[in-house]
Amino acid sequence: MAVRIIVCGGRNFNDRRAVYRVLDHIHTHRSIREIIQGDGPTGADRWAREWAINCGQTLTGYQLGGTKNTRYPEQMRARQMLKDLPDGLVAFPGHGECIALIAAARAAGVPIYMPFG
Repeated sequence: MAVRIIVCGGRNFNDRRAVYRVLDHIHTHRSIREIIQGDGPTGADRWAREWAINCGQTLTGYQLGGTKNTRYPEQMRARQMLKDLPDGLVAFPGHGECIALIAAARAAGVPIYMPFG
């Protein structure tokens, strides 16, 4: 059965090959049908977006929600990503928002794969 996965990681995570290798592995074993990510211009979001486009997979990007005065827009985005009940979360190294997304996924019972610990 094809899976829908969230990919998260730091904006400074620049290991394109690692993201491709992990997503290729998952796709070989589980067949990815959709990549859900934070729509960031750099880091893990960028490489996941590029992988999805290159492989012809559905890509859903979530921008930060709220307004300039909204508190915790990253948590709002995490809730939006998890609202559609993805099949899993792949977490590359990152801080802040990625850690919050992992905690929210864990609380929602979404399986988490952290290839780098």
